[in-house]
Order: sequence, then C-alpha cells, then structure tokens
Amino acid sequence: MNAHTKLPRPLWADLHNHNAVGYGKGSIERSYAIARGSLLDVFCFTPHGLWVDTPANDPKMVEYHRTGFGKVRAAWPDIVAKVKAEYEPGRFVTLLGFEWHSSEFGDYHVLFPGNDGEVIGAETLVQLQAFVRERGAIMIPHHVAYRQGWRGLSWDGLNSDVSPLVDVFSEHGCTIEAETPHPMLLHSMGGIDRSQTVIEQFKRGLVAGVVGSTDNHHGHPASYNEGLAGILAGSLTREAVFDAMRRRHTFAVSGDRIGLNLRMGGGMMGDVLPAKTSRTLSWDVDALGAVDSVRIIKNGRVVENILGPQSPNDNESGYVVRISFGWDTMKGLAVTDWRVRVNVSGGRIVDVSSCYAGGDGSVEKVNAVEAVADNEVTFSAFTSRANARPISEVVLRIEGRADTRVRVEAQTQREDKAGGCTVTAALADLLQRDEWAAISDVFSAPRIRLGQAHGWSETRLSGTWTDPHPGADDWYLLRVQQANGQMAWSSPIWCRDRQ
Repeated sequence: MNAHTKLPRPLWADLHNHNAVGYGKGSIERSYAIARGSLLDVFCFTPHGLWVDTPANDPKMVEYHRTGFGKVRAAWPDIVAKVKAEYEPGRFVTLLGFEWHSSEFGDYHVLFPGNDGEVIGAETLVQLQAFVRERGAIMIPHHVAYRQGWRGLSWDGLNSDVSPLVDVFSEHGCTIEAETPHPMLLHSMGGIDRSQTVIEQFKRGLVAGVVGSTDNHHGHPASYNEGLAGILAGSLTREAVFDAMRRRHTFAVSGDRIGLNLRMGGGMMGDVLPAKTSRTLSWDVDALGAVDSVRIIKNGRVVENILGPQSPNDNESGYVVRISFGWDTMKGLAVTDWRVRVNVSGGRIVDVSSCYAGGDGSVEKVNAVEAVADNEVTFSAFTSRANARPISEVVLRIEGRADTRVRVEAQTQREDKAGGCTVTAALADLLQRDEWAAISDVFSAPRIRLGQAHGWSETRLSGTWTDPHPGADDWYLLRVQQANGQMAWSSPIWCRDRQ
C-alpha cells in the first residue's frame, strides 16, 4: 500500500425515498428537514407513481396502491414547489422524481434534471423510456435481484442511454452480488436470484454505474444501513450532479459513508477506456472504521485482496471516533429524545457523518446535526426499539494527537422524564476501550458509548495494482469492507474498444 492520497470529496445522495405523500409515512417537510440534518448533499423524494401490471388476484393490495398513487397526483404541484424552494446551489441539491413499478419489467425511479416533470401513465417500459429520453431525465432500476416477474428487473429491457446507473443497495438489501452480509430479507418478493445480480450482468456486458439509496418508507432519508450514493461531481449543482450520474462517476455504500476512488490511465470509475490503456489501477479509501479488506474485482473474480492494518501506528495524526446512543428496554417502544454536545480539545474536527436510524419509532421527529465547528458538534436525535435499529450514531474524523480529548454531554427526554449523562476520554484511551454512560440509574436505561475509535492508518488506505494479464474486453471494480461489516462498491472501469 502507498501513502494515502487525499480523496476528492464525494457528494452524498439519497436518490430514492418515500413519505406519506403516497403510501409511506411522515410529512414531506420532515423528509427535507432530515435530508439536510443528515448532512446529505443531494436528495430526491420519489413518490410512488404507477404500477402498470398489479396482480389481479390481490384486490386489497391493488386498492392500497391505487389510493397511494391518487395522493401523489393530487399533491404533485406541491411536490414540485417544494423541490424548487429547497434547492440551494452550492449547499443542497434537490431533484424531482417519481417511482414506476412493473411486475414484468421491474421498478425504476425517474429523476428529472430540472423543476419540470410529471408522473406519466406509461403502460410499457418502452413508453417510459421514450418519455424519459424526451425529457432529458434518467431512470434508475432498483431491487433488481428479485426474480424476474416478481418485480425483479428485466435486464433485456434495460436501455443504458436512459439508465446509466443501477441501484445496488437499499433497505431491500444488497443486489450487486449473490452471497453477501446484507441479504434481501425484509420484503415479500423473495430474496436474491444469483442470475439477477449486477455482477452477473457486468459479466454479460452491462455498462452501468452503481449507486445506493434507502428506498425508506418512513420519511427518513439517509436512514442508516439502507444504502447511499457517492457522486463525484465538479460542483454542488443539479447540472454537475446530472453530468456525473450520466458519466457513471458514482459509487454505492451500505451505510457508513466510506469515501473511495478508483483510477486508471487518466480515467476513473464509470469510464470506458480503450483496450490499449495501461492497466495500472490506483485506488484510495477513506473509511469510517477499521478497513478489513479492499478487493479488486476483474471480470467478476477477485484478483487482488488487500487486508487492512491490524493495529494503528504509534504516531497517528488523526482518528475516527464513533458516538453511539440508544439501546433501551428490550420490549419497550418508548422514544428517547437526545440533544448532544461534543467538544474536542487539543484537536480539530475535520468531518462529521450521521448514521441515524429511521423507522416506526417516530414518523414525526427529526434527526439532525445542528452545528459543526472546528472543535464542537451539536446534534439532536431520537431512538426507539421500534426503529429499524435501536441505536443511532454520529462519527467524527478528528485531526489530533493521542492526548486529544473528546467530551460528550447528552441531555435526554424519555416518557416525560428528563435525564442525561457525560462521557469523556483521550483518543489514545479510546483505541483500547470504549467509554459508557446511561441516562439514568434504571438498569435498562438508554445508553451512550464513546469509542469504536481507530487511527487514520487503519481507515485511510491507498494502493496500486497492475493487471498481469490484460485482455481485449475487461472490467474492474473496487469493493471495500470495514471490520464492522459496512461496505462500499465502486462503479467499474471498462477497458475495451466497443461502447
């Protein structure tokens, strides 16, 4: 491995998310508040628009969806107005979109490049593709690895000119490969069909970039462990975001915002390069936990497996520290409201990542990082056993030394009872142990943990690899896995003379 190269900062995006405008939960106003509070750069609310071939033998389900589609059409002017109002070039990019279902062809979410668009009643995939092409929009298939006919994707119908990207991770699970720590378990359409996975389609000649997006139905963008997209765009504008997506300059993460980059011969992830291109790949990873492995995949097979460092360096210049909070009574459904202040002395906060969990715990409350300064972060959140996960987390990248100290002060409200706690430690100590506190002296009281710390030598890796056997038609991608199971996948680089 080489010395770490500073990565270009990705734009973090949730391109597929739902709320009560349709048949999800939570208000549209809350969705945008959480998108901003979760420190997303790009957000698209994608209300359910149409299911063209609903199963006739399930009338209750058909009516449920018909009602939801009607809500979306009635609210469409308000949806468009909200997209316009929330867009702040250079700070926060909003996209207009909707979702189209098909039992036969699979599901797509349609993203428009501007403020104009409508939910089209396209009854066939070809009609939808023509509409998208005419509007300069893109359409991204998702949960593609279900069996075809059960709303898995009809890969033969995919048209790359309007579908430059494929969504490979969401709350449905991982669809890029068949055997994964993140299986498709939560829905009624079955699980992964190996022949439907994205890796298998790359083997068959697919040229498409990869993204993740939550597909969360609780009005909670960026809900943790439900997928996000990293977009390598030149600026934080709609035009730059759309250009990067069309160029496939994207990657997918399962939950932790793992930065990565993959380059070859003047090109980068998503590019199609000439077959004669020098086959030396350069890669960089900036993880939120200890890197377990970095794998280079060529033509569907792992050709290089780089294991992460087993321990930090003696003289680290920076650290990753995770603040986790929640847990609570095993069978309780109470909501705990948290307000947390984090102070760093003798160091500097260089990045903050939210790992907030959404779900049935509340579809009214907002999780948000409220303020970030060089030495202080404040955030508010709610946790509940009724959420997808009983804890939420905020992760800090800290430039500092072994004696840099982190202090976390939490104030809480739970079942009309105020509580709180404080934890503090030096970074060197957090490499050896975690610091804990509970918000009250009740045995099962919600808890907070300061720890899961790692030096940058464990989280920031770079390297090169030269293919000893280049062929006339090859593709390469990077797969990263942290010790905590969180993963990231780059879009491929293709080397071939055909498009």
